[in-house]
Amino acid sequence: MNESRQAIQRLRSVLLQDKIQSYEGFLRVLRGDLYAVLNCYMHIVGDVDVRLEPQEEDSFLLRVEVKADHIQTPHTL
Repeated sequence: MNESRQAIQRLRSVLLQDKIQSYEGFLRVLRGDLYAVLNCYMHIVGDVDVRLEPQEEDSFLLRVEVKADHIQTPHTL
């Protein structure tokens, strides 16, 4: 029985680690995409800060914070 519990605990640990790495990878890609799009409209200073916050009823709130020193004429990607 003890071996079963250890196996279950190891599986939980692996699944949780995969979920964390997947989430971090998603945010990294999203940051890069947002930077590319926003940089078409403004000169970005620093990093794009992205936070994804779970809300009620299976929804999420996406918060994006970016600092720009000027707005520019849009150019295409």
